[in-house]
Amino acid sequence: MRVVSDLGRLQLMAGRRLARVQARVLKCCIPPDNEAQRDLALCIIDAQNTWSLFRRFFFISCMLGARRYGGGRTTTMASGINTAEDAIRFAVLTL
Repeated sequence: MRVVSDLGRLQLMAGRRLARVQARVLKCCIPPDNEAQRDLALCIIDAQNTWSLFRRFFFISCMLGARRYGGGRTTTMASGINTAEDAIRFAVLTL
């Protein structure tokens, strides 16, 4: 995933990654053998990574004024945020 100017595209990218994870999970046998358990563990890690990336890029995209589903742009009260690095710096300093 990456910073986008349209939040719908970000959701689509995350959805595609999760669909691939779901397809791998559905291929696993029940009850899972050792190989299936390993694959399920990797699917859990991949799903958590996808969620983490989605949150990060959603925040950065919103801070940079990404387009919403209705066509309007996101806004923020913070000033001086023009790049992804500025958005990350703002988040770190806020915490």
